[in-house]
Amino acid sequence: RYWRDWSSDVCSSDLAAQNPDNHPVTSQPGDGRIEGYDVSVDMTSANLPTVKVKFTLRNDGDVAADTWNLALNHNFKIISSSYPFVRDQDSLQIQLPAPLQGKQSVDVSLVYEGKLVTYSPGPQIPVANQFFDQNKARLGLYSLWLPVAGDRNLNSLTENGSLVDPVSVHLVVKTPQGVKVYSNLTEIAAGEYSSSETTWVYWVASSRLTSRTIGKMQIYGTASDIEVANRHAVEIEGFYRMLQSFFPQVNANSVTLLVFHSSNGLESDLSVTDHQPILIIPRIFFAY
Repeated sequence: RYWRDWSSDVCSSDLAAQNPDNHPVTSQPGDGRIEGYDVSVDMTSANLPTVKVKFTLRNDGDVAADTWNLALNHNFKIISSSYPFVRDQDSLQIQLPAPLQGKQSVDVSLVYEGKLVTYSPGPQIPVANQFFDQNKARLGLYSLWLPVAGDRNLNSLTENGSLVDPVSVHLVVKTPQGVKVYSNLTEIAAGEYSSSETTWVYWVASSRLTSRTIGKMQIYGTASDIEVANRHAVEIEGFYRMLQSFFPQVNANSVTLLVFHSSNGLESDLSVTDHQPILIIPRIFFAY
């Protein structure tokens, strides 16, 4: 449960030298935020899918701290870390070799592997709403597939599925042959996605996933779902424009439509984004 790989021993005089102005230092874990992620996902492993992430942790406060609390889904096994850590279920505590001063940032790297699945209540049996393995994925940040810092961000993920503090994200996904990927981030190359400022990160991968452009909409789903969506394209676009009237800060000329089992609608955090809005339509809403 505890991992350590110090390159050299750190003594109190070393730490004092790295705090020359004698800023206040707390013995309690810091509660910072993450400014950005650089993520590589490999789903081609014969054993377990692997995630490599480098993220920038920022101390927004005025008190320095060398221990920082984050959250990461407990189903993931950490293979390597740039700093020592302690885990307890979804809690991940990073130990820095010296206090991180107020208004300063530090890069942290993690490599971890594993599968996950979470469920929501269904009419008869629970329905998998978040999952990740070698052949398929449907992940939002609220599943904690990426490390998250800050109590307010964790509370916001629980309540509405998005962060309070916007982040930059660079995501590369390597999938088995025939498995297609969709992300709310802007696709900048095959399997590579990016956003300079977003409050949520969502992506799906499946061999059944396909897409079609209809008017101003890019529709993703299974082939049969897209055919049905095509027949309702005019109504769907009208519904989106109606929803958009409730978000006057959003100025979008196009929209991405996902046809999945979901009760989620237009995301509520579109005031902070540089990617296309997404409208998720549950299959049950269509008249087949």
